Amino acid sequence: MEAEHQARINDYCLYVAAERDVQRFVLAVIEDTWVCELKHSTTFYTQVRGISLLAHLQSICSGLHALDALALQNEMKGFHVTAEGIPEYINALEDSQKRSARAGQPITEITLVMIASNAMLTTGQFPRANDDWEELRALERTWAKWKALSRDVDKKVKIKLKAAGGSDQPGAANAVMYEPLVETPAVDAAAFEGYFENLAAVAVNEKAVLEQLVAANATLNTTNAELSATVARLSKENQNLQCECTAARKKTPAAAAVPGRPRPIGHGK
Repeated sequence: MEAEHQARINDYCLYVAAERDVQRFVLAVIEDTWVCELKHSTTFYTQVRGISLLAHLQSICSGLHALDALALQNEMKGFHVTAEGIPEYINALEDSQKRSARAGQPITEITLVMIASNAMLTTGQFPRANDDWEELRALERTWAKWKALSRDVDKKVKIKLKAAGGSDQPGAANAVMYEPLVETPAVDAAAFEGYFENLAAVAVNEKAVLEQLVAANATLNTTNAELSATVARLSKENQNLQCECTAARKKTPAAAAVPGRPRPIGHGK
């Protein structure tokens, strides 16, 4: 029973933490312009739940317009400049395809192939891979084939760069930018101590919250027990009073026999 009660407390604490973090995340990434209607003049957003913020944003979101979908296709033509690698470039293109599909303006895989192959040919990043791609028949030039070919080339290039220590890193204007292979600086003892102190503070805070909840629940249980005892006592006293009243009514003489009370007219002396 105690374990079940503790599990419920833990679930409630997890729910409160998730609700609080969702609210903070939405308020951090969304401009106040879009949620100011829910802002209270005194409490601001402290009483606004995260689900309420999400529902409000969903109600005012107009979605992706056809003009936005067209602008998205133009934006996709420059993804290769900022992508960190071929896998990231592929993910960016496919994410844009999903966005356009949700807006009812789907981008076909043929469009993805044209954008990606044109980017590789323009930059000349992988000349051999470009030649292999051009040698394929038209029916073989699918999006799945382009991804497989490009990922294979990307893997080989990364192996060469790792072997060369990053000295052959391509420039930022190329299709894919590779960061130099640098060693991660070691974290000093003071920083580690600060990390552990933060973790300890979080643990203490969570423990304090749990202890407060347990104490509050114990107080409620005690109060409920006292109330139950009081109700039982009052019920017993009420029952006793009813019995006494019934007994008193039975012992009271008739109205005619009460001393000093006038008799009704017409009765004998």
